[in-house]
Amino acid sequence: MKKHDDPLLGENLDELLIKLDRSDCKESLVSFIKLAWHIVEPGAPYVHGWHLDFLAYHLESITFEETLEDGSLYNRLLINVPPGTMKSLWWSVIVPTWVWTWWPESRWLFSSYGAELSLRDSVKRRQIITSEWYVQTFGLLLESDQNQKSSFTNSASGWMTATSTGGAVTGSHPDFLVVDDPHKASDVYSEA
Repeated sequence: MKKHDDPLLGENLDELLIKLDRSDCKESLVSFIKLAWHIVEPGAPYVHGWHLDFLAYHLESITFEETLEDGSLYNRLLINVPPGTMKSLWWSVIVPTWVWTWWPESRWLFSSYGAELSLRDSVKRRQIITSEWYVQTFGLLLESDQNQKSSFTNSASGWMTATSTGGAVTGSHPDFLVVDDPHKASDVYSEA
């Protein structure tokens, strides 16, 4: 990367841009996804819709455990949106990597009805976290001896583990439990 020194700013322009990105991302989930999008979807342009602002508001509220009008804690969220509207990408990929920018020691457990879905999202999380942009902007690294597709630990002892319904998670004590697609859509019509 070519460095651009600006004598009027008193610092390297590239370093200033990194500081601005870091500040914007820590304050706004929408800003974070716009900057991280090229990592998880390199061939697709980012198209922002009003529902994403609505979703970001609720995801930020639950992440920061805001208090509701009745005084109760906002600590649970159920998201029901049509397929293809970025629910899994936001909650299972973007939000955890965003939270690590300001709470790197947080611990996450992800579950889905199929191990392949949990693993798909885990790989995307790891792509963001190990990207040059993320490391340069937030300075967080994964531990080399705890860096697998389904489970990894960062340099601040935070971890993310992906499993499937019925998978072994005994002894895990996550700060966040994310259950995305807990059953196949076709299974909802079974007698059980």
